[in-house]
Amino acid sequence: MNQKIAFYLLSIIAIFFIGYNYSQFNIEPAKPEIITINNNDEVEKHKSSILSLQLQLEELNNQLILRLTNSNQPHKNSTFLQQDSGS
Repeated sequence: MNQKIAFYLLSIIAIFFIGYNYSQFNIEPAKPEIITINNNDEVEKHKSSILSLQLQLEELNNQLILRLTNSNQPHKNSTFLQQDSGS
């Protein structure tokens, strides 16, 4: 009976010792790891592509504005025929 009690007592002490050491290990804050990704070339390509698309959009916008202003101006040489519905 004494061996059984001694075994349980040593087991409980071992469990508490392991738990205490494990809890002390996890108290320390995690050290942050900085990972640098060298994707400067891809970023520059993307920026260049965006700039190119913005310039194309601006050019098309200017063309649209010019065509709309030209279509809204009356032409001096054109004559419009009016049809009289009553005569």
